[in-house]
Amino acid sequence: TDTTTETGKEEEKVFTSKITIDKYQEGETTTKLPDAKFVLYKVVEGKTLYYQYTEPSADVIARVSWVEDIADATEVTTDDNGAAEFKGLKNGVYYLLETEAPEGYNLLD
Repeated sequence: TDTTTETGKEEEKVFTSKITIDKYQEGETTTKLPDAKFVLYKVVEGKTLYYQYTEPSADVIARVSWVEDIADATEVTTDDNGAAEFKGLKNGVYYLLETEAPEGYNLLD
């Protein structure tokens, strides 16, 4: 995504990436699984930090924060196509944690 922001009188182009989850039944890539819930985290200097996303509105720009408490993390849920995404990410190493599996399925390890 290409986002332009103003800092003083200068414009700054900010490029961000996203991670898209494609949840499907093991061995059946055409069987997409809705209602799986995930949080995203990264490890910085031995500390686990969780992704928190603020949606843009008329008064607020979209923002990604990293919080220490998983209870404050943004949790995404896969849709009817088994898809969900985390937006606004810088290049880096991230980890997914499935917090709730679809009914009848087990959590991912």
